[in-house]
Amino acid sequence: MEFSDKDVPSEVRQFLEALETMHPDLSVLAEKGGEKQGDWWIDVGHQSGSFTVHWEPKLGFGLHPASDEVAFGELPSERYEDTVMLLRRVEQLVVDGEVGFLDLRDLRKVQGFSQAELATRLGIQQAAVSKVERRQDLHLDTLFAIIDALGGTLEMKVKFPGWEVPLRNVTRTNTSIEDLSFSSGH
Repeated sequence: MEFSDKDVPSEVRQFLEALETMHPDLSVLAEKGGEKQGDWWIDVGHQSGSFTVHWEPKLGFGLHPASDEVAFGELPSERYEDTVMLLRRVEQLVVDGEVGFLDLRDLRKVQGFSQAELATRLGIQQAAVSKVERRQDLHLDTLFAIIDALGGTLEMKVKFPGWEVPLRNVTRTNTSIEDLSFSSGH
């Protein structure tokens, strides 16, 4: 992929060059967006699908599923300020991912943690992390603890037909890490 446009921002150029190095077989089309905003749209096609990356100068990179026609002003399903984090996520998408949906294993990998490193942060065994990553039902306190150990915060949103709203006052209790359900069957 070659770009003669000297106006390509360094973040976009860095992403495109890394993408080409990692996956030279991908179909990549980059286009400059509006003149005033300075944004860029990058369509990425791979063997099992495609997705769109939208870069905005003050917001970083957003990921949109390619199946959705992105409407003007629509927020991306995922947002990344850091090119390294975006490239980790793109690696997942190229293999078998879907934009807008990550499981705990994917979150851990995008953050750059091994299971052993996460286990150390949580004060549990690596096998317990492996087990919880495979579970379908988690206690809310367990989920809060994992997201916190990964360096994030958990926010919840409630969706109803015709409206959606963030859920307020959902916080982790004072449960100790030993009380969490990492190794239990429920």
